[in-house]
Amino acid sequence: MNKPPKILIAVFTVSCLLTAANKSTTDALDTYEKQYGALMNNVVNVNTPGYRAVKIVTRLDKDGNLVTEESALFFKVGAMTFSGDPLHVAIDGPGFFSVRTPQGDLFTRDGRFTVNSAGDLVSLAGRYPVLSAGGSTIQLNMNESLDLQISETGLIFRDGEMLDRLAVGEIDPSITLRTVNGSFFEAPDNEGAFINLETPRVRQYYFESSNVDMSEELVAMPDISKKYDANAKVLQIMKKITTTGREMGSAQ
Repeated sequence: MNKPPKILIAVFTVSCLLTAANKSTTDALDTYEKQYGALMNNVVNVNTPGYRAVKIVTRLDKDGNLVTEESALFFKVGAMTFSGDPLHVAIDGPGFFSVRTPQGDLFTRDGRFTVNSAGDLVSLAGRYPVLSAGGSTIQLNMNESLDLQISETGLIFRDGEMLDRLAVGEIDPSITLRTVNGSFFEAPDNEGAFINLETPRVRQYYFESSNVDMSEELVAMPDISKKYDANAKVLQIMKKITTTGREMGSAQ
């Protein structure tokens, strides 16, 4: 029985090694690309009220390759910004406001509210009706003064008369929220996800800023970029070696 030429055995061995290395490098490139995309999205939204930064969680698979585990929302509280607008409310602590959309109820920490032509209290972004603790929309009479008082627990008053109460609640910890646009979130297929807080804390005349740490993002940006470029160069070299090996093998 004739043995294959040593050169073919060497080419085959190198090809197998390069295939494994190629997968490892490709996985790393995919991970760094996702990390850079999330980072750039955070930077773009550094001034978006209520925005929650996105972090890409990574892990090593059974072969030691760097892969993306998940895209995680970073729920650290953002800074409170004074606006002086009586319809702006910031949550001082845990929780979310709830708004009603054509796609279902969403949750947000962007408490910049306004009133639409029908007299509904709505979010400034998207103009979604804001929900009360009872789950209904909040009606404010447009013919009366909008100089409202909102207590620390979310009670809405006008001239000493209580009109309604803002829904401020937490999300069932067993449920993973999904971002809709960075400042609005949904709990897919979980109608009972929103649990009203008995004693929420809110601050009228304020809104919560983005929680993006710009200094952290600027430090991470060049590091991720360098890692991506290095792996891209390695991938190019491996492709050249693979092509050369195949040409050598076919010449035998």
